Amino acid sequence: MSLSVLLLVVLFGIATAQPSERCAATPSTWSGYIYAIEFRLGKLELLISLANYDRESQKIKITDTDVSPGSPKRTTLEEWSTKTRYVSENGQCRKERIEEAEFPKFGVPEGAKRIGAPEYLGSKLPNLGVLVEQYSRAGSEGEFFGTFAPIGNGEMCVPIITSTLTVVPLAESLLEYVNVTTTLPVDPFSIPPGCK
Repeated sequence: MSLSVLLLVVLFGIATAQPSERCAATPSTWSGYIYAIEFRLGKLELLISLANYDRESQKIKITDTDVSPGSPKRTTLEEWSTKTRYVSENGQCRKERIEEAEFPKFGVPEGAKRIGAPEYLGSKLPNLGVLVEQYSRAGSEGEFFGTFAPIGNGEMCVPIITSTLTVVPLAESLLEYVNVTTTLPVDPFSIPPGCK
């Protein structure tokens, strides 16, 4: 399974689980970079992608900006209103049907428990740290650990780091969310190259 597809599967697995009482979802629109480190079947892959997300228009676009040597760069656009996924790789496009039932919220998975009290990531000095909550869950999909920054009353959060570990097969996925903003760039959901 390619790293981009695996990244979407891991993101979808985290994102589609029923929300906990807090951090049920991210803001309705956001963009940012996702740094992914994937270890699976003895192979380590690194991936940096730009993600654009809009819950109201039901669209997600992930564009690889840097990949492990020998791995192709992909652009994946999901249009949930039509259940269509476009995957562009090396100028070649394939169109797939989205089989999952629910649009991802990128929140804390169902059954995850908050670990301790909120803490500051970085410095506790004023304006130098980020207040975060940490969650974990053990389940049939593996062990999940996530760090989220609550917004307002905490119903919405921004993911900071998420990690999923499975024993069979032995695999770990570590995702770090960087430069996340609640604004979208110009034309954030354009059709990927070769798909027009």
